[in-house]
Amino acid sequence: MTYLRSVLVDAPLRDVLWQALMQGAVAGLLGLWIFGAAVARLGASQAAAFGGLAPVFSAVGGWWWLAEPVTGVDQVAIASAVIGVTLASGACTRAARMESTAG
Repeated sequence: MTYLRSVLVDAPLRDVLWQALMQGAVAGLLGLWIFGAAVARLGASQAAAFGGLAPVFSAVGGWWWLAEPVTGVDQVAIASAVIGVTLASGACTRAARMESTAG
């Protein structure tokens, strides 16, 4: 704990303020606004299902911006999350219903 405290105290004020802006304003406020828009468009239960994609976006973002490796275990976890969200949101059943009523 003393290591963390000394690093934070020694960090330049500009870096601390930039981090606070990104975490508070961008991630907090923008994320909340986008989630509210999703609830308005999709409904609460379907919008909530997309919370399961947070680890997917984290893994892809780490790979893209930080050059983090995506291992085989990571790929299985990403695929599982995507499949789970797809099933939970009802995307497969809606597509099947639309297909059966269209033709």
